[in-house]
Amino acid sequence: MADASNSRQSAELPRLQVLLRARPLIGIELEHGDEATKFQISDTTTGRFKIKVGGNAKKKDVKNVKTNGGEPLSPRSQMVLKMSKRRKKGEHAYSKGKFHGIFLKDASNENIYENGCAGLVSYAISGNIAMMFAYGNTGSGKTHTMLGSASEKGMYYMAAADLCQCVQEANSANPDLKLSIRVQFAELHQNKAHDLLDNRVECYLRENEQKEFVFRRNAEKSDRKWGHVHQRGRGLKNVYCTTVEEIESAVKEGIDNRASGHSTFHKQSSRSHAVLQMEIVSEEIVEAEKKLEEARDDWIAICNQQTDLLPNLFALKPGKPIKYKKGTDAYEAIPWMTTEISKMKFNKLTDAFHFTHSQWKKYLKKIISETQHAGGKIVLIDLAGSEHGSDASRDLEQTAQEKREGKKINLSLLALNEVFRMKAAKKKAKYRESTLTKVLRDYLENEKSKCLMLANISSSHSREKQTISTLNYAALLAK
Repeated sequence: MADASNSRQSAELPRLQVLLRARPLIGIELEHGDEATKFQISDTTTGRFKIKVGGNAKKKDVKNVKTNGGEPLSPRSQMVLKMSKRRKKGEHAYSKGKFHGIFLKDASNENIYENGCAGLVSYAISGNIAMMFAYGNTGSGKTHTMLGSASEKGMYYMAAADLCQCVQEANSANPDLKLSIRVQFAELHQNKAHDLLDNRVECYLRENEQKEFVFRRNAEKSDRKWGHVHQRGRGLKNVYCTTVEEIESAVKEGIDNRASGHSTFHKQSSRSHAVLQMEIVSEEIVEAEKKLEEARDDWIAICNQQTDLLPNLFALKPGKPIKYKKGTDAYEAIPWMTTEISKMKFNKLTDAFHFTHSQWKKYLKKIISETQHAGGKIVLIDLAGSEHGSDASRDLEQTAQEKREGKKINLSLLALNEVFRMKAAKKKAKYRESTLTKVLRDYLENEKSKCLMLANISSSHSREKQTISTLNYAALLAK
């Protein structure tokens, strides 16, 4: 096994890491006596590693490529000739890729976490954003790596354990801190989003005021303290936890709701992309977030001239400037109120509510920056695996339902692969092509976030084409 630096020094982590994991032969591969692919690993002496796949495949010569009496080759023949020459040289697109870590079949999930993922979680605990996602063909071990199994814990569990230890220690040192871990679990299935912690309620990806994609569901009625009713769209259901057992329970509920099934090529195949978010928050932060949402609703309501929905926050006297109305419940509940602000005057009610919204936004940002560990977020994404329609060597053919699901899965992964290509070419990537790329955009493009790609491959020679395909795309990010 070659591994990334066994260190939790998160400050030294690159913004984007790529780790490879080759799982051992399993299930149908063992039943058919598959031959194991030989992997050769070389150290580039810079803490990066190269991999070579070989020792099994037979090189193929170009066939039926005719020059047509000296005439130029057709585009297809040119491509066949080009690929033939590449095969003869034993070159692939990944051959120049330098990966941050390579884990072979004997590596356990715990070993991968300690040597590849723990530093990323430490970075998140420091109040930053970190994201890791598993990429690979169906049956390559992505879900086992990220979410684990009955016999082995996944990356999420070990990350949750570190987060909970941090929260518990901080709360013990300062009981007034009242930190917890906010858990959200969503599914992207056939280019639609669903809340796995709320009976798979359908959601949508929408851009917020900060131009970040967030999950939103259809608007519904919610009571306000002052007796009015607002129509507003909520985000994903939040589950607040302080122990790893509580997080494990929430994740298990989500997994039970996740779209999965018996794939022709894999007995328990994930038919969707799963997005698990764990964020450190405090009670004060959660309450401020609610107030910010309400202030935003008020601002929108007054812009739409829905004055009957507004709180009793401002004194309205004909012919006089608008001022904050002291003594009301809404006024007394404002923690950022100062003498100077209380004396402010506004010409329009829209200006008054806009200012209130902006002040709540500043206040929320302030308390997050002042609260230890707050704002630290780790996002784990278990991608659905790409699939081919048949496997002639084993006389396997997908069902009609599998083909429909597989088409949607492959289209979303194709959009992601195109993002990889554009980023490798240092061009502007297109993230609006699928729900999946929208989710990944804010992490891949945010200079302050750190990301990790876990490229999962099979050790079976029968899957060598899929292995090389995964390595080729992983190499795009490993440059």
